[in-house]
Formats: sequence, C-alpha cells, structure tokens
Amino acid sequence: MAGQINGTTGYEEAAAQGVLAGANAGLAARSADEGEGQPEPQQLVLDRSDGYLGVLIDDLITRGVEEPYRVFTARSEYRLSSRADNADLRLTRRASALGLVRDPRRLARLDSVEADMAQAKALLEGVSMSPNAWEARLGEGTQVCRDGAARSALDMVRMGFLRDNVWDGAREAENVKQVSQPRAKPQWAMRPSVSELVSGWADLPLGIRRRAITEAMYHGYLKQQRMEVSSFKRDENLRLPTDIDYSQIRVLSREEVDKLSLVRPDTFGAAKRIDGITPGGILALLRYAQRQQGASPAAQ
Repeated sequence: MAGQINGTTGYEEAAAQGVLAGANAGLAARSADEGEGQPEPQQLVLDRSDGYLGVLIDDLITRGVEEPYRVFTARSEYRLSSRADNADLRLTRRASALGLVRDPRRLARLDSVEADMAQAKALLEGVSMSPNAWEARLGEGTQVCRDGAARSALDMVRMGFLRDNVWDGAREAENVKQVSQPRAKPQWAMRPSVSELVSGWADLPLGIRRRAITEAMYHGYLKQQRMEVSSFKRDENLRLPTDIDYSQIRVLSREEVDKLSLVRPDTFGAAKRIDGITPGGILALLRYAQRQQGASPAAQ
C-alpha cells in the first residue's frame, strides 16, 4: 500500500515506510490517550544523515517520483556512516527516548556494544611504537614515515600496515570457490596480525573487532563525513514556515515559486535539494530563513 501511494517499488521500501508510519501513528495515539492540554505529540523524524529511510522519504518529498523509486546505496551522501553494522548505535537510543524500544535487554546489549567498542579502540591505542620499531616488527616492505612520531596500532590499521584476521574465514571460502589450486598468500597476509601485537584483542567478540577495524580503516573518510553532516544539520535547523507566500520573494523565478509552493519544504536544507532551485533562489531563501529565525522568540 505504501509503495502504491508514494510511488516506490520493492518490499523493503514499502516495509520501511510502514515502520515509520506505524511508529508515528503509535506516538500520536499515545498523545491522544493522554488527553487535551498535553504538548504536541512526539514524532520519529529521520533525515538523510540518519539512514536510508531518511534518504527515501526526503527524495520522495523534494524530488518527486517520475518512475518507480528504489533505494540504492548511491543515493545517500552519507553511506559510510549509514552502515548496517552501526544501525544500533545510530538509532536505538533515539527510539528508546520516544518509547519505541522498551525492552531493557535490548538497551543492555547496546550498553555492552558501546563499552566493547570503547575497549577495542583503547586496546589499539594502547600499543605505540616508533616508526623504526614498527618497520622492524612488521617486516620487509613496510615503510613508515620516519618523522620521529610514535604511532599506535590504531594508526597502523588506518594506514593499512597492520592486518587483522576477522574476515580471513570468509576470504578463504571465497578463494576455494574461485580457484582449484590454493593461492599464495600476499605479502600483507604474512605480517603479524592485531591479535599477535595487542594483548586482549582476541578476547573481544568477533563482531566488535570487525566494527572497530572498519571504523579504523575508514577513519579519515568518516571524519570528513562527520563535518559534512554537521553542515547538513545546520541547514536542517533553519526552519521555513510551510505557509510562505513564495510569490512575495521577488528574487524567485516563476518556476521556482511553483516548485516551492508544490513541495512546501519545512527546512532550508530541504529547499536546497529541490531540483530546479537556482543558487540565487537558494540565497534568497537562506536570507529569509535567517530573518525568520532571528525574529523567533527562541532566538531572542
């Protein structure tokens, strides 16, 4: 039903919309049961930086549907952050704050995951050597910048000098499928693993070790993405009244007025993502949003 109404195709897209609609329907019903005089009902609102469901909804609203819509990883600007292995860290506490997650065992598991992730990072940071010591320890072919600065095991994972065997089983199984003769191990596979250098690493759950290694390998990209998300959030925090008479903003063209009046974006960020809005129109909306925010009681 959700796919037929909103123009998506695929069971996953329809189910995702049903999850969000059901969550917000439940929150609205709970607010109605509490009676009049209560504050506005809480809502579960996901934006593009929160996950693929936020991307789906934003695309449907700001870009429309000219053909059946499906979610692909390429549609998200923040796909390195919106991974399946960190969905619990990104969304569980938000759902809990709204009363959508009430099972204490689930929150206890989340606490355990967060503690294990912090421990994994601390273990990797706790092993530190000079560039010469790392080259001697990792063997031939390792060339670490000899600037005299000590580097941790976490740094060496980030730079690709230190391997881990958390995916070795899957790789070996794939190699067996592809070739009849066993392949010679590449040079990096002959280097010491994290488990050999970091005491206590092998005692961590496999899933935690995989997550920690993934975070380490993509550290630079994730850092850049966090900065991009912060900029995105600033745009999303600039609210636009949904009853704006866009025809009164003289800089906007007739086409821009028509598109904005049709979509009725509620944030400056959403307005920026509407196809056909020119840089001049975006600047005019930014000035309008800033004036509105400066005039609001909350900003005074």
